[in-house]
Amino acid sequence: MRITNRMHIVMVAVLAVAVFAVSVGAGDDIMFGYKFEEGYSAKYKLKFSQEIDFGGFTMSVLADFEVEEKCTGVADGVYSMEATFIKVEASQVMFDNMQEHPMSEQLAGQTVTYKLDSHGDVSEIKAAGYVDGWAAMKDIVERVIESSYVYLPDEAIAAGSEWQQEAEKETTEEGMEVVTSSKFEFKEMKQQKGRDCAKIKGKVENTITGDMPTPQGVMEADGSGTGEYECYFDPGTTTIVKLKGRMDVRMDMVPVSGGDTIETTVTYQVEKELL
Repeated sequence: MRITNRMHIVMVAVLAVAVFAVSVGAGDDIMFGYKFEEGYSAKYKLKFSQEIDFGGFTMSVLADFEVEEKCTGVADGVYSMEATFIKVEASQVMFDNMQEHPMSEQLAGQTVTYKLDSHGDVSEIKAAGYVDGWAAMKDIVERVIESSYVYLPDEAIAAGSEWQQEAEKETTEEGMEVVTSSKFEFKEMKQQKGRDCAKIKGKVENTITGDMPTPQGVMEADGSGTGEYECYFDPGTTTIVKLKGRMDVRMDMVPVSGGDTIETTVTYQVEKELL
């Protein structure tokens, strides 16, 4: 899970290539990697929540989605994906006042495209067409999609084994730097929704430094975050059957124009379950 980046499903097409088999390699090793064919399609329900406490001023977003995920093409090991938001129910809370979030109407029925590699890294997220209010919901949509894939090693792993996602640094247009690293463990095989799934546990850490735009102006941020993932992965179809993740971030924010430090916390959670 990532802070700006990285924290869907009835199968309609059966993948028939031998490398997608449940058992790969010797013993009980399982192949962990995303492998889709053009035409792959699945449906998920997704839940997302985000709460921000900015020096005592709190605001939150709660959302439930029904999403259809499709693979529209494969090139050089990278999958062209679509996420169509079939249903969207979202609300926002500010000053203890809850109201419907505009994306409940604006995002429903819309399609978002993105690229996905075998590890689960997501890139190039964008609206497939014109979406009213896209700029206001873009960050939430990106976080939902990026957080709904657990990082996989793209190799065969035995139960009890671990893998790591080495530290990655991303820099925003404003100059904020986010460095993220993750560690995962294949715990055991377990049934979920009638499928033989690999249970994965993960821990995520990140640091945040640099300038961040806010409604109160540009702030210099300095902070860090920790998160946890639990995921059930069907290696026979390289499908996530169930996933739950949470990320907690704490930052000191100092106005670039001058002023007192503002203690800020951000918490977000995502849940994904195959329909």
